[in-house]
Amino acid sequence: MRIFSTGFYLLCLAIILCISPLKADDKIIRLAVVNTPYKSGLMTYLLQDFETISGYRVALYGGEDVFDRAQRGQADLLIAHYGKAAFEDFVLNGLGSWPQMVFAHQQVLIGPSSDPAGIEGMTRAAPALTQLADNQQPFVLNQIIGVTARFVLLLQQSGRTDKRGWLVDKNVAKGQAMKQADKLDAYTLWGADPFIRFSQKQQPDLKILVSADPLLQRVMAISLVNPENQAGINATGASVLQDYLLSAPVQARVSQFRQSGYTGQLWWPAARHN
Repeated sequence: MRIFSTGFYLLCLAIILCISPLKADDKIIRLAVVNTPYKSGLMTYLLQDFETISGYRVALYGGEDVFDRAQRGQADLLIAHYGKAAFEDFVLNGLGSWPQMVFAHQQVLIGPSSDPAGIEGMTRAAPALTQLADNQQPFVLNQIIGVTARFVLLLQQSGRTDKRGWLVDKNVAKGQAMKQADKLDAYTLWGADPFIRFSQKQQPDLKILVSADPLLQRVMAISLVNPENQAGINATGASVLQDYLLSAPVQARVSQFRQSGYTGQLWWPAARHN
């Protein structure tokens, strides 16, 4: 039984806002997020009730330049991948608050629909790589820093560090890596969201085969822009929105979100790490 529903949380929020009504200039909260939660539809899904009940309007921006926007005073809070150098610099230079974990998305092991290695549905990615190596099934290296780092970790876990005969490194990345994998009937690794969007446009004979391993998850964090360094920051609204996103009812909704094009869970609540 759920003790607190999203509606209950928002009712409390509405009462607070009625006691301290918003000024006209304070009704807009500018939230900048990186591409994946924006393009997947997750943020729209999470924010719809917030706007209806709170009286705030969220001006949502999606792109890779969220830190630049914040430094120009064009955002009140931001969400980005935790652990990136730009995030570290942003916080340590006093431009934003200490990051709070908010949710995680994930990378996935992708392969031909026929799945000759028989890895579909496996719950751990390292043993899946072991099967690829043992069966000399081609694996296209997707040359994105975060993806290759995950591949190296999984490879070490698998114990099959000899890459001869099955690893294909053509110095390709993102969509080009997927096209190479499709051409070679090979396996590869990429983020679930960009792969789904690529598949909807290009229709490759590739599918998500392994996604359940927690090691494939990539956590994102939220940070409030420091109003002492930027004029016009809606610090009150940003704090209210952060509390909303980190609340238990909304974290539960992260788990319930399903992305168009895939029936499995690709987003995970992360506020429990705070």
